[in-house]
Amino acid sequence: MADQPKRLKVNDEVFIESHGMMGKVVQVRRDGDDEPFYQVQIEHYFRRDDLELIDREADQQKRREELLAKVERRDDAYARVMSIVDAGGTLDAATTKEFCEATNELWQAYGHGPLFIPKNSKI
Repeated sequence: MADQPKRLKVNDEVFIESHGMMGKVVQVRRDGDDEPFYQVQIEHYFRRDDLELIDREADQQKRREELLAKVERRDDAYARVMSIVDAGGTLDAATTKEFCEATNELWQAYGHGPLFIPKNSKI
């Protein structure tokens, strides 16, 4: 029978084999009788060009504007569809496609998977 590995404790330095990185245990979490989970802090060095400063307020504003643009696109497409339907007309392929694409884009912006998957997709 193989020896059980030694349990780790906070501040133990470890090598993360799957990532090839060194780290330090910062928290041990036990869920019942199962093997504990370890939160490990790692150090990794990057060049400045690889890093982007996070401006949360600007990012939120940008996401809000992008979402509003997608809502507006979908609403415009819906209005075109409804005007044709209300007039008793027949929907053409371009109008239907625009409505479907705008709805799908908005749906994905809310964090869902695609509503429509192309025939030749390997999903």
